[in-house]
Amino acid sequence: MTPKILKYKADRRSVAFVSIFILIQGILFLFSSRWWTFPLLALGCAIVGAINHNHMHHRMFVSKSLNELWNFVLSWGMGSSAAQMTVTHILIHHRFFRDSRDWTRYELAKGRGVQRVFSYLKNTVSEIRRHRKVFFQQTRNEGWLKQARREKMVLWIISLCLLAYSPLGFLFCYFLPWIGGLLIVLVVNLTQHDELDLKSDQHSRDFVGPLGNWFAFNSFFHTVHHEKPALHWSLLPLEHRKRALGGRKSFWSYIFTHYLFQTESSYLPRKQCLASPEDEFQDR
Repeated sequence: MTPKILKYKADRRSVAFVSIFILIQGILFLFSSRWWTFPLLALGCAIVGAINHNHMHHRMFVSKSLNELWNFVLSWGMGSSAAQMTVTHILIHHRFFRDSRDWTRYELAKGRGVQRVFSYLKNTVSEIRRHRKVFFQQTRNEGWLKQARREKMVLWIISLCLLAYSPLGFLFCYFLPWIGGLLIVLVVNLTQHDELDLKSDQHSRDFVGPLGNWFAFNSFFHTVHHEKPALHWSLLPLEHRKRALGGRKSFWSYIFTHYLFQTESSYLPRKQCLASPEDEFQDR
């Protein structure tokens, strides 16, 4: 018998996507760094962010060493420390998404339409930077700080080498896509809770379209994810159907109708079940 490397076979697709995406980034950087590659690469970085999201909740590899190595790979794919993302999402958002202690709460969005999205991005980035600095200064969080520093050091070393080789290539193939990808992740987070009563059983918004969830690695099944955060991403659609939860079909349709054209004022949520997120660390 061959030794088991991945806990779930479904994560072969996660490994394949990240590997191919980083390879494509490298090829474009070396041979065809053009401004028009930026939007597609930004979307790719956001998908890597979704894979990192799944990995932080349910470690992909059996080996602890491979999981730590994978964190560095994901950090490069996102352009941000995987440890910092874990702190913001798991330690803060999942614990406190119902109140003001959540650094990414939707109340940070002001106004309507596109203005609401831009204000959310501006205020959330500021909130994360301010609170994360305090978080890492606490002695009990020293382990997270060391891990984040290691990942950022690798990012800086490789980035400076690529920047020296081709400043324009680094700008279009890495720097701008990294920023764009992280902003897309934040916009997705906004849509999943915006204007919902987080203290009720209608706390999350789901997008159930199969194509979108295939590319997002089921990140849009958000209700079940909050109720069972340690459940592997490949099992979320089945759990969603078991609970007879509804949802919108298209994420992009909601973006256009709710924020860009404002043809709908609010989302009519459906009846849902609410369970405790205390099982979050059962797999850690």
